[in-house]
Amino acid sequence: MGELLTIDTHAIDFTRLRQQRRARLQSAMQAAGLASVDLWIATGGRDVAALVLPVIKPKAYLPVHWDGLFGPFKAGPPQPYSDAPLAALLEENGVRRIVPVQYMDRWRLDANGVQPLDNDKIKRQLGFR
Repeated sequence: MGELLTIDTHAIDFTRLRQQRRARLQSAMQAAGLASVDLWIATGGRDVAALVLPVIKPKAYLPVHWDGLFGPFKAGPPQPYSDAPLAALLEENGVRRIVPVQYMDRWRLDANGVQPLDNDKIKRQLGFR
Protein backbone atom coordinates (compact mmCIF):
# COMPACT_ATOMS: atom_id res chain seq x y z
CA MET A 1 0.00 0.00 0.00
CA GLY A 2 1.23 3.52 -0.83
CA GLU A 3 2.11 6.30 1.54
CA LEU A 4 -0.59 8.40 3.11
CA LEU A 5 -0.67 11.91 1.67
CA THR A 6 -1.07 14.75 4.14
CA ILE A 7 -2.04 18.21 2.94
CA ASP A 8 -1.32 21.24 5.08
CA THR A 9 -4.51 23.24 4.54
CA HIS A 10 -3.00 26.15 6.47
CA ALA A 11 -0.77 26.72 3.45
CA ILE A 12 -3.74 27.13 1.10
CA ASP A 13 -4.97 30.70 0.65
CA PHE A 14 -8.71 30.04 0.36
CA THR A 15 -9.53 33.76 0.35
CA ARG A 16 -7.34 34.30 -2.72
CA LEU A 17 -8.86 31.27 -4.44
CA ARG A 18 -12.41 32.55 -3.82
CA GLN A 19 -11.44 35.99 -5.14
CA GLN A 20 -9.95 34.45 -8.28
CA ARG A 21 -13.07 32.36 -8.94
CA ARG A 22 -15.32 35.38 -8.39
CA ALA A 23 -13.19 37.45 -10.79
CA ARG A 24 -13.46 34.72 -13.46
CA LEU A 25 -17.23 34.64 -13.05
CA GLN A 26 -17.41 38.44 -13.29
CA SER A 27 -15.29 38.33 -16.45
CA ALA A 28 -17.55 35.68 -17.98
CA MET A 29 -20.64 37.77 -17.21
CA GLN A 30 -19.03 40.85 -18.76
CA ALA A 31 -17.87 38.90 -21.83
CA ALA A 32 -21.44 37.67 -22.33
CA GLY A 33 -22.79 41.20 -21.88
CA LEU A 34 -24.88 40.14 -18.90
CA ALA A 35 -25.71 42.15 -15.81
CA SER A 36 -27.85 39.32 -14.40
CA VAL A 37 -29.33 35.92 -15.24
CA ASP A 38 -32.95 34.82 -15.26
CA LEU A 39 -32.36 31.37 -13.76
CA TRP A 40 -29.52 29.92 -11.73
CA ILE A 41 -29.54 26.11 -11.72
CA ALA A 42 -27.08 25.00 -9.05
CA THR A 43 -26.24 23.27 -5.81
CA GLY A 44 -23.89 24.09 -2.99
CA GLY A 45 -26.03 25.76 -0.37
CA ARG A 46 -25.70 29.12 1.32
CA ASP A 47 -21.90 29.37 1.24
CA VAL A 48 -21.72 29.00 -2.54
CA ALA A 49 -24.72 31.28 -3.04
CA ALA A 50 -23.15 34.02 -0.91
CA LEU A 51 -20.24 34.10 -3.36
CA VAL A 52 -22.23 33.77 -6.58
CA LEU A 53 -25.41 35.83 -5.98
CA PRO A 54 -23.72 39.25 -5.99
CA VAL A 55 -22.11 38.47 -9.35
CA ILE A 56 -24.88 36.81 -11.38
CA LYS A 57 -27.89 38.44 -9.68
CA PRO A 58 -30.37 35.70 -10.61
CA LYS A 59 -34.11 36.24 -10.72
CA ALA A 60 -34.78 32.59 -9.79
CA TYR A 61 -32.91 29.62 -8.32
CA LEU A 62 -33.52 25.93 -9.07
CA PRO A 63 -31.55 23.42 -6.98
CA VAL A 64 -30.17 20.26 -8.59
CA HIS A 65 -28.70 17.13 -7.03
CA TRP A 66 -30.00 18.24 -3.62
CA ASP A 67 -31.19 14.70 -2.98
CA GLY A 68 -27.88 12.98 -3.60
CA LEU A 69 -26.80 11.05 -6.65
CA PHE A 70 -26.77 7.47 -5.50
CA GLY A 71 -30.30 6.60 -4.36
CA PRO A 72 -32.60 4.40 -6.42
CA PHE A 73 -34.20 6.60 -9.07
CA LYS A 74 -37.61 4.92 -9.06
CA ALA A 75 -37.92 5.38 -5.29
CA GLY A 76 -38.09 9.14 -5.88
CA PRO A 77 -36.35 11.76 -3.75
CA PRO A 78 -35.44 10.38 -0.31
CA GLN A 79 -36.68 13.55 1.41
CA PRO A 80 -38.35 16.83 0.41
CA TYR A 81 -36.05 19.63 -0.69
CA SER A 82 -35.15 21.90 2.20
CA ASP A 83 -32.32 24.35 2.84
CA ALA A 84 -33.39 27.03 5.33
CA PRO A 85 -30.11 29.02 5.36
CA LEU A 86 -30.07 29.19 1.56
CA ALA A 87 -33.79 30.05 1.44
CA ALA A 88 -33.20 32.98 3.79
CA LEU A 89 -30.30 34.29 1.69
CA LEU A 90 -32.28 33.99 -1.53
CA GLU A 91 -35.22 35.83 0.04
CA GLU A 92 -32.91 38.60 1.32
CA ASN A 93 -31.67 39.04 -2.25
CA GLY A 94 -35.10 38.94 -3.90
CA VAL A 95 -34.42 35.64 -5.69
CA ARG A 96 -37.42 33.41 -6.37
CA ARG A 97 -36.84 29.87 -5.13
CA ILE A 98 -38.17 27.08 -7.32
CA VAL A 99 -38.72 24.00 -5.18
CA PRO A 100 -38.62 20.61 -6.90
CA VAL A 101 -40.96 18.02 -5.42
CA GLN A 102 -40.46 14.91 -7.54
CA TYR A 103 -38.05 13.69 -10.17
CA MET A 104 -39.17 14.73 -13.63
CA ASP A 105 -40.72 17.98 -12.43
CA ARG A 106 -40.68 20.31 -15.39
CA TRP A 107 -40.41 24.06 -15.95
CA ARG A 108 -40.13 26.48 -18.84
CA LEU A 109 -37.95 29.57 -18.85
CA ASP A 110 -39.14 32.26 -21.23
CA ALA A 111 -39.55 36.03 -21.37
CA ASN A 112 -42.15 35.80 -18.59
CA GLY A 113 -39.80 33.99 -16.20
CA VAL A 114 -39.93 30.40 -14.98
CA GLN A 115 -43.26 28.58 -15.16
CA PRO A 116 -44.05 25.04 -14.01
CA LEU A 117 -45.24 22.66 -16.73
CA ASP A 118 -47.35 19.56 -16.34
CA ASN A 119 -45.34 16.36 -16.61
CA ASP A 120 -47.72 14.00 -14.80
CA LYS A 121 -48.01 11.59 -17.74
CA ILE A 122 -44.26 10.89 -17.71
CA LYS A 123 -44.19 10.70 -13.92
CA ARG A 124 -47.00 8.13 -13.93
CA GLN A 125 -45.22 6.08 -16.60
CA LEU A 126 -42.18 6.00 -14.33
CA GLY A 127 -44.28 5.02 -11.33
CA PHE A 128 -43.95 8.33 -9.47
CA ARG A 129 -46.84 9.91 -7.60
